[in-house]
Amino acid sequence: MSSARRARRPSVFTLVVVGVVALVLVLGAAAAWQVWGSTRSAHNRAARALASFPASCDSQATDAVIGVLTIDAIGVREPIARGTDNKALGSGAGWYATTGQPGQAGNFALAGYRITHGAPLERLLELNKGDVITVDSCSGSFRYAVEVAPRDLTVHADDSWVLDAVPGHAGQIPTDSLLTITADQDLVPTADRSVLFATLVH
Repeated sequence: MSSARRARRPSVFTLVVVGVVALVLVLGAAAAWQVWGSTRSAHNRAARALASFPASCDSQATDAVIGVLTIDAIGVREPIARGTDNKALGSGAGWYATTGQPGQAGNFALAGYRITHGAPLERLLELNKGDVITVDSCSGSFRYAVEVAPRDLTVHADDSWVLDAVPGHAGQIPTDSLLTITADQDLVPTADRSVLFATLVH
């Protein structure tokens, strides 16, 4: 028998196990980035956006920061970006640009993440009726009181009636100034959205 050993080929089982382990590691790394890595990046972008807000009032850029959202009850102070795509929501709250302006008659509607991308609204479901939300915009500072707590109203992601000028009454002319905030109901991807309704008090 020759002294040279023939190289042993790995079995199919071994190859499968190695492939599964590699896949798990890749998926784990991706999940870790989504939860922790994207959050750190989002916090940095939010800090820069808050600092640039005063100057953005003079900007005509379509992606400019339009305001600041403050909810003392849950420790929120976040910039409000124009739009609700991933770029806008990646640095704070986003404004549904088809809805009203803050402080005016109609429905000023916002969205934000409860997990990943800085998780600016992570504690949203802790809010209660009567809690105060402040929106500082280029035209002034507006205080809203929660009328419908977000843990009490869940809708499907496609339920656009919550964005109507008078929610649930499409085409009706608004007389009140409302604030609507939508966010993921769950901390895992689902089509459920928690909705908060608040009315202008000052």
